[in-house]
Amino acid sequence: MSRRFIFILTGILLLIIIIFFVWQRLFRVSETSVASEEPSVEISGSELLNTFQINEDSANSLFLGKVILVSGQVNSIDEDSATFSVYLKGQDDLTGVMCIFNKPVDLTSSVKVGSEARIKGLCSGYLLDVILNKCAMAD
Repeated sequence: MSRRFIFILTGILLLIIIIFFVWQRLFRVSETSVASEEPSVEISGSELLNTFQINEDSANSLFLGKVILVSGQVNSIDEDSATFSVYLKGQDDLTGVMCIFNKPVDLTSSVKVGSEARIKGLCSGYLLDVILNKCAMAD
């Protein structure tokens, strides 16, 4: 009886370990940035925003899920517990490109409001602003 119990307990523990590694590999959100990836497109922030405003479906097929290098003037910088966001100015004050960096990242010395910035990020779509996730500063 005790050999059978140990065999069953060992099987259950192995199953739990296998499930944990599968979950880690498939379902965990990656916290890495796109710093080492080559951008598919290099475009100005206002041009990217204009493309989405003219035809969102066409822009989605061009940019959605792709790494984009965007440049523009920094309008604002926000920080919360998990992310650091840089907002690039659009043609008007209502819209722009939001570039979201995963922490830990220190952008206080390299990014200032009013300065020009070149940022690489993964395009996640358009909701009044174009959203770029997993961002990194471009060289």
